[in-house]
Amino acid sequence: VIVTHFPPKWGVGDWGCLARRYGIDLFLSGHLHLQKVMGPGDPDNPLYGATAVITGGGGGITSEFGPDVYGNDDMYGFVHLTLSKDEIKVEGISHGGQLRNTVVQKPSWGDRQGGCAHPTMPLHFEPA
Repeated sequence: VIVTHFPPKWGVGDWGCLARRYGIDLFLSGHLHLQKVMGPGDPDNPLYGATAVITGGGGGITSEFGPDVYGNDDMYGFVHLTLSKDEIKVEGISHGGQLRNTVVQKPSWGDRQGGCAHPTMPLHFEPA
């Protein structure tokens, strides 16, 4: 599980390599003022085999787009995680209490192929 401020599009080459090689089950981030849960097959998810979550709507001061007063959107809300040894269940819930999406992530072991940045070399984080 990775927890960081910036979503995986910042440093996508490095995070993508680490996800493919070693396996990342869950990538939790903020920064963008919205909520988005992306499973391994989501076309917006740049991480091979991982679930990526952006949950940057905390505080409700600003959002990427105008929020719906009843919470029929993904601007504000929270994420409920249920962890077990077999899976991680991620539920995105809006500020109106609606379940917006659910992803169940199985362990991602990676393929152990190829090379990533050397562990003593700094990773390079630029927006994609």
